[in-house]
Amino acid sequence: MSQATIPSTMSGIQLLNYGTPQPSSIYYNKDLPVPEMTRSTEALIRIKAAGVNPNETKEPSENIKIFTSCFSPLPHIIGADFSGVIVDKGRDVKFNIGDQVFGTQPFPFCVYGTYAQYTVVDTSEAAIAIKPKHLSFEQAASAGMAVSTAYRGIVDNGLIVPATMRARRKIIIVGASGGVGSYSIQIAKAINPENLVIGICSGKNAGFVKSLGADKVIDYKDKKAYDAFVDHSVKGTFDIIFNCVVGEDYHYQKLSSLLKKKDSVYSFIVGATENIDLPYFGSSFAEFSLFCTNTYRNVFATHRYSVVNTFFCSYAIFESKIAPLFENGKIRAPIVDSDSVMPLKEAIKAQELLSTNRTVGKIVLTVD
Repeated sequence: MSQATIPSTMSGIQLLNYGTPQPSSIYYNKDLPVPEMTRSTEALIRIKAAGVNPNETKEPSENIKIFTSCFSPLPHIIGADFSGVIVDKGRDVKFNIGDQVFGTQPFPFCVYGTYAQYTVVDTSEAAIAIKPKHLSFEQAASAGMAVSTAYRGIVDNGLIVPATMRARRKIIIVGASGGVGSYSIQIAKAINPENLVIGICSGKNAGFVKSLGADKVIDYKDKKAYDAFVDHSVKGTFDIIFNCVVGEDYHYQKLSSLLKKKDSVYSFIVGATENIDLPYFGSSFAEFSLFCTNTYRNVFATHRYSVVNTFFCSYAIFESKIAPLFENGKIRAPIVDSDSVMPLKEAIKAQELLSTNRTVGKIVLTVD
């Protein structure tokens, strides 16, 4: 296929400064230069949709300035997840011009964001694969960071390998109705439909979580029901507990006794939280405290204790392991309704909605 006509300018969402609240920190710019490829492994992609992640909502408040300022000085385009069409490529890119692709940039270690009409993706570093034909661009854009993090939390941290794939496991997913949680439910069932998967989330989202495959849903807001679940469950019988609530480890004390004393794991997510801004003493102390907690629990707990950092997703397995799950219909995009899909110019609204920590499934931006 011949190269598409590429304009010289585009629209995109820029981060203007750190340390100021939204919406003053980000700006919808209609006159940005289209990025240019500089490496033989890079591809220029016409973005059709971009997924919204918690990392992006935290970025304006300086939480990851130490990382992003090194790779992409201000002002820069934000965003990591994408779906779109390859319109130009370097000689070492295996994909073809015209291919419809989806994936995620190696945030925060990347130069080009995805909240824009075009982005440059280094195919040797980013998670990228051919978009399954049955997925819309919006559905495909919801995958990226969320599904990669879910795969790490369930498969990698659960030490699930092909030889043990068919073993029946008991799994608890905390934050089951969010982006990572909704993918975690599906991956747990895709591995083995016989797995017992319990989702913990708001009761109003129980129907959604069950539709993804959860066998049982516990309402964390209903203290009586939550405590009853813990008290009535047989201690030492669960294999995996994955807490998908970014930066929150409230449930550990309640749930850890349910894990087996051998070959089990409690994992929780750490992303662009308020503790990441290392130059400040308070944040550094918080990071050190987290390190000490992790070390203590790994030394003295009978189960493994593992952190899933959204900065370091399993990009290498995206094409070989994750994309086939979509292609084969094992997992689906958790976009609940039309309210979860917004135009690019409403990125501020999308981020504010995600910041409430009450969203269901994934929020996606469409790019004209």
